[in-house]
Amino acid sequence: MTNEEALREFLLELLVTMQKALLATEEGREQARTTFAWQVEHAHPAVAAVLREAAERVMDA
Repeated sequence: MTNEEALREFLLELLVTMQKALLATEEGREQARTTFAWQVEHAHPAVAAVLREAAERVMDA
């Protein structure tokens, strides 16, 4: 695993785990999705890809 791959996996796990712990309601998950969507529009493409995946995982939880 490259450094970039390791950092990506860590960030993704952190975002998903943090959101699950802090936002246990449907309303909270929707708020997280909205926040991630806003961030995707303003982030570097590599970061945006991680945020999109985190949003999907949070919504699937």
